[in-house]
Amino acid sequence: RQNLEEFHVNWSSVLKKNYSVCHTIRGLLRDLLSLSGVFPSLTWLDINIQCDHICGYQGIDGALLQHMPAAMPSLERLCLVGCFRFDEEEAEEDMITPGQWTNFFRQLNQPLQSLSLGDAMMGDEHVEAFMPVVGRDLKRLELVNCWTPDIEGEEGFPLGDDSAIAVANNCANLVSFSFAESAITTAALRRVLSANTGIRKLDLSWNRSLRPDAVEVIAQYLTRLTELRNYWSGGD
Repeated sequence: RQNLEEFHVNWSSVLKKNYSVCHTIRGLLRDLLSLSGVFPSLTWLDINIQCDHICGYQGIDGALLQHMPAAMPSLERLCLVGCFRFDEEEAEEDMITPGQWTNFFRQLNQPLQSLSLGDAMMGDEHVEAFMPVVGRDLKRLELVNCWTPDIEGEEGFPLGDDSAIAVANNCANLVSFSFAESAITTAALRRVLSANTGIRKLDLSWNRSLRPDAVEVIAQYLTRLTELRNYWSGGD
């Protein structure tokens, strides 16, 4: 543990054979990540348990988030996907607040180079709050299927142009950018790409707000692009 540099957790490691969640593993993860200095050499925490059999894993919440910087003082890369608590009846209580996210990033010992957040209850106000703290040194940024629940029971609201503009205003060194399952428009995309012309990998999949002219914007600014993912995109 003292010399561990990478810690990866995927969906198969937290499910039993009958596809029920292993609460013991979840409890151990929470206990470890709440202990100060538990992973002194860890540079990469990767918890990605996105899976059709898992919903509302309840692994990461606001209370745990405040302890994690002290647990991993050498952290440089962070991936948290599908590991957040969610209960439709307690959506407001479950959501990690913009202030909690911002304090988490502010307490890290060193700047993050890579940040991936997915399947998270998070709105534009969250990204606008924490991006000034974390954005400057990021080389990889993935915000995938982040949304604000509609408390009245309708569909949730995905991240949109306000989040994209926050990225454009605070990130200038991105090499990889994913804003999949969002509501970004071509105008906001232009802002992001013009500020990050070094992007080589771009993922805009599952976006219904982009128009065909987005292709021209990508071609104009990303002359070194090597990978483009654009599954199921485009306006109706």
